[in-house]
Amino acid sequence: MNTTSVPASVYAVACLGCRDQLAVPVFHGGFYNFGTYRGQKTGAFYRVDLDRIFYQKLDLPLELQRVATLREGGLPLEQVPDGMHCPRCREPLGLSESDLSRMLPARESAVEAVVL
Repeated sequence: MNTTSVPASVYAVACLGCRDQLAVPVFHGGFYNFGTYRGQKTGAFYRVDLDRIFYQKLDLPLELQRVATLREGGLPLEQVPDGMHCPRCREPLGLSESDLSRMLPARESAVEAVVL
């Protein structure tokens, strides 16, 4: 597992429960097939190379559980943006990539992510 800076479009989204403003990154994947997850304990972002998972015949849920156990104290990882919850009130954000595609990003940035 390597931590690296990954280019991302960062969207400002308001939580429906507590109205906190949250920054939701959408990473630029280029020619690769990546899934993005966020740790509930640390808030760290994880980029999973889905092609590697497929070609090496690995079990994605098992790989995610292994990372969650090693780095997040056993708390499950949330899929970005679909499975994200507000860190403050735990309300589901109810976002999808198609929701974000209709919005303008607040900024472009390099975001630290662990590449699996």
